[in-house]
Amino acid sequence: MNTVDLESNNARIMTTYKTHFTKEQLFELSEKGNSDAKYSIGYRYLKGMGGLAKNNDLAIEWFKKAAESGNLNAIKILKKSELSNIKLKVDPDLTLQDSLRSFIAETLPDQPHLLLNLKNQLSISKESISSGLIFILLLAYLIGTLNKARKVLKLIKKKNLLDKQIDELINHHIKALALKYKQTVKQDEYGNVFYDQWETAIRYFIKNVLCKNSDIKNHLAREAHFKELKQRITSAVIVYEQKGVNSDFKNINVEHLSPIDFEHYCADILKANGWKAKVTQASSDQGIDIIAEYKNIHVAFQCKKYSSPVGNQAVQQIIAGKQYIRADIAAVISNARYTASAKQLADSTGVHLLHYSELKRFKDLLLKSAA
Repeated sequence: MNTVDLESNNARIMTTYKTHFTKEQLFELSEKGNSDAKYSIGYRYLKGMGGLAKNNDLAIEWFKKAAESGNLNAIKILKKSELSNIKLKVDPDLTLQDSLRSFIAETLPDQPHLLLNLKNQLSISKESISSGLIFILLLAYLIGTLNKARKVLKLIKKKNLLDKQIDELINHHIKALALKYKQTVKQDEYGNVFYDQWETAIRYFIKNVLCKNSDIKNHLAREAHFKELKQRITSAVIVYEQKGVNSDFKNINVEHLSPIDFEHYCADILKANGWKAKVTQASSDQGIDIIAEYKNIHVAFQCKKYSSPVGNQAVQQIIAGKQYIRADIAAVISNARYTASAKQLADSTGVHLLHYSELKRFKDLLLKSAA
């Protein structure tokens, strides 16, 4: 591996572990088995950065710890180190032949026929041994490297297979995950976003869906995998949501939606038509189901998924909600029609009574009214 390859392999990990973690945090993460943290400590020792003085011996030591935890970048660096530093350690109390026999026995334990042939050749003179030493060392190194490479490739192949199975399960349940994401990710009035409940939902999905597969369960046994998996699931949900927002919604049967699904469906229509919209899902929402904004026009929406006409109560609730959040406009959205008394109260209070099919053109109506 050349320097360019090394820097490329480190780009993803060091972007996070160099800029977002102190050395104390890295050591704490390494104690919990985080292989990227171990690798990053080794890299800092190698480069003399991030509060750690340059020390090649300590760097190699931490790369070995990371490699034992399955970190492929560490394994690659150690391979490079082995190639450049391979040496025959000769015990001064042994003859050259004895030292060479010891080296072969340690290096080629799984090659009995080759081992026997090499040992038989050790009856040659000391001068002949020195001339063939480089060949034997290179042969031993190549055999050892091939065996290790096969193991690494086997692990990579297994990991890729498991990752494919995980992605298939995520995609199979993507609709349920997307709904759970909408229900659990909260945003306060200051713009702060809270993911605590979403992380709990992901842990539940991992435990009760992904880990039903024993191979996946073993693969995800370490806590270090959670952050990566959380990002994969969240990214899949966001991509799914973006596709939904850009669709024309013609393939959705509104009558089959639950009230909560209907709220999100209406919010998605608003988003697809240029609004900033979020479903409140709050216990103290004062009758507001969706808070939306279009060109500085703030609107409080209440959604009613009914099988019968919507009455006065919905209008009264959204009037209170509008005043509570100081919105500019109040509106009710439904799949059903409205009673005559609801229409009368809405006309006198300025509340908009909408069928969900009118949401696409609602912004045009507001802009025309404001002009």
